[in-house]
Amino acid sequence: EKIIQQPVVKINLTEMYIDAATNFIKEKSGLYAASYTYCNCTTFSEQSSPFLLYMAFQHTHKPQFSGKLATDSCIRGEFGDALAELDWGVGQILEELEKDGVSDNTFVFFTSDNGPSLEFRTHAGVQGALRCGKASTWDGGVRVPGIAWW
Repeated sequence: EKIIQQPVVKINLTEMYIDAATNFIKEKSGLYAASYTYCNCTTFSEQSSPFLLYMAFQHTHKPQFSGKLATDSCIRGEFGDALAELDWGVGQILEELEKDGVSDNTFVFFTSDNGPSLEFRTHAGVQGALRCGKASTWDGGVRVPGIAWW
């Protein structure tokens, strides 16, 4: 393995992840052989079989950051900017699946790992009417959204 950046430069980290993910999709859909040396993703595949791309975005966790396109783009501050960049990244991946002609044979599952962190208040999500949040066994800590697309 090769260290690409140390310390990590967060201003372009999402773009690096998305480049690696979209290159992987291109490679596995047969468009070209790509080299992806940096990616916060786990991949299991064979050239002639289905592939799995697991993207673990960190945008809703501390430290929150966003690249140049999303910085200062939302009234919600750093958290809103981070979510805007996450939304952009997911959109780029879905667009690549469509462009490469594999979207009609792809299952996409989008979910969260836990409820919002109550400790960080404005730098985290909101549990709404649910009780508690992250690190609790109440509804606000374990009920998370899930979106499936295929």
